[in-house]
Amino acid sequence: MDNSTTLVLDATGKTGRRVAARLRLRGTPVHAASRSSRTPFDWTDLAGWDRALRGIATVCIVPPTVPGPVHDFVTRAEAAGVQRLVLLSTPRWSSASWHFRPVPSPSRSSTWKMSPTSRLRC
Repeated sequence: MDNSTTLVLDATGKTGRRVAARLRLRGTPVHAASRSSRTPFDWTDLAGWDRALRGIATVCIVPPTVPGPVHDFVTRAEAAGVQRLVLLSTPRWSSASWHFRPVPSPSRSSTWKMSPTSRLRC
């Protein structure tokens, strides 16, 4: 299966909305996810994560405003075949970043490499 779609979390917010728009301008297939979107996503609704991750190659994560189960989400993303996670920087980053800590190497270590990415100016 050719996963080329990018899931943008918090896609109705200031950062997520701009990232989704720029990706679309580049021709990247995007699933814009938020609590009220066609692709529903809520950090507190673990049951909806698997549906949102189906067929996704890349996830752009806008940090949640409150500590969330990010590590569980990463585990599910790996199981769903996601190849890249991108943590988006936002003004709320400094207050939310404490719960983003290094994640142990996943079983498919070749899939989860840190690599330079092109910048999206928003």
